[in-house]
Amino acid sequence: MTLLITKTHSSDAGSYRCIATNNLLKKTKHSKIVDLTVSSTPLKTVEPTFLPLDILPNTTVLIGDNTNLYCAVTGWPIPTVQWLNNNSIVISNSSILQIRNATFDDAGVYTCLAYNSGGRTSRKFALEVHQKPYFNVTPISRIYPPARTVRLDCQAKGVPRPKITWLKNGEPLPSAARIKKHPSGLVISHTFTSDSGIYQCFAVNAAGKVWAAAQLIPTFVHTPSPPENVQCRPFDETSICLTWETPHNVSVKAYSIYCYYTGEGKCVIFLEILGIF
Repeated sequence: MTLLITKTHSSDAGSYRCIATNNLLKKTKHSKIVDLTVSSTPLKTVEPTFLPLDILPNTTVLIGDNTNLYCAVTGWPIPTVQWLNNNSIVISNSSILQIRNATFDDAGVYTCLAYNSGGRTSRKFALEVHQKPYFNVTPISRIYPPARTVRLDCQAKGVPRPKITWLKNGEPLPSAARIKKHPSGLVISHTFTSDSGIYQCFAVNAAGKVWAAAQLIPTFVHTPSPPENVQCRPFDETSICLTWETPHNVSVKAYSIYCYYTGEGKCVIFLEILGIF
C-alpha cells in the first residue's frame, strides 16, 4: 500500500506510520515512524521525477472490477499530470487514474506525463483485463457399448485462454493411443469396459478455474471372461496369425481385436469379448 499526498499543505506536516492488521489471525504490524516537513520557503525549480515507490508497471484486473494506476511524481512547481491512452488521447488530469467496472476495451498501455517549468517526464503502464474461465460446452454422461468411439465435449472461454485438463475418477487422465485430447473435447476409441467412470474437465487460467463432470456407463452389467490360450505367431513377412479359445461355459457373441504401436515401435495387441448371449 502507498500513501500519496498531492498538493501538499502545511497541515500535512507531521509523523506518519503504516499499520497492517490481519483480523483472521488477530495480528497487527507497525511500520517505522516517518516525519514529513512542509516548507513554506520558496524553492528553486525542480524538474519532475518519479518517486521510488513499489509501483509495478504491469497491472491486472478482472473484468467488471475496479483498479487504479498511480503516477507518483515530485518536483517544483508542482508538476501537472496527464494520463494518455494510445499515446495521444488525454483521459485524465489526476495523478491517480481510476478504472471502474473494467472492460476489455480498457486493456492497453497508458502513459503518465508529468511536466512543469523545469521539464517533463513520462512513464508507461500496461493494463491487462482478465476473465475467469466459463464453459460454453460441458460434457454429458453417456451409456456406451464396447468397441465404439465415445466423445465427451468440453469447451471453455476466458482471458487468458483457459487450459483444459482431464481427470478420471479423480486421477489425472494420461494420453494413450485410444484416448485423444482435443481442444473441443475427449475422444475414446475402441472402448473397453474399463473406460467406465467419472470424467472431469477442468478449465484453468490466471484468473481462476471451473470444472464439469460426466459419467461413462457400459451397456452390460458384467464383464465376460477373457479368451483363453491366446497365441500369436508369424504368418508371413507382413502378417501374423492370432489364435485363441473360447472361455468355458460362455456363448460368445463377438470378439474385438485392437493393435497399436508404442513409443518404442512395438505392436501391442488387445483381444476382448464384446458380449455374451
